[in-house]
Amino acid sequence: MLFDALAYVMAFAAAYVASEYDTSDRWSYGLHRLEPLSAFLNGVLLVPMVAFVLYESYGRFLDPVAIATVPTLAIAVGGLCVNALRCTFWRATR
Repeated sequence: MLFDALAYVMAFAAAYVASEYDTSDRWSYGLHRLEPLSAFLNGVLLVPMVAFVLYESYGRFLDPVAIATVPTLAIAVGGLCVNALRCTFWRATR
């Protein structure tokens, strides 16, 4: 979630800064090149996170951990209900 929030902040900041500066002799495209740079940086930051997830999943594969089934299912069903309600409200507003 932290990486998702960071990606949103970077994208918003890049779009905001790019919209504030107009084109000039020094900046032929303004600062609109910040937007793809922000997307590239987001992709670069995702690589270590993916490596960590793969490392942890390999460790869990070698040494499985017992999970609490009832709380896991309760959270999953709760998430499913929230998504179903969101889809219902989204469809009703269209």
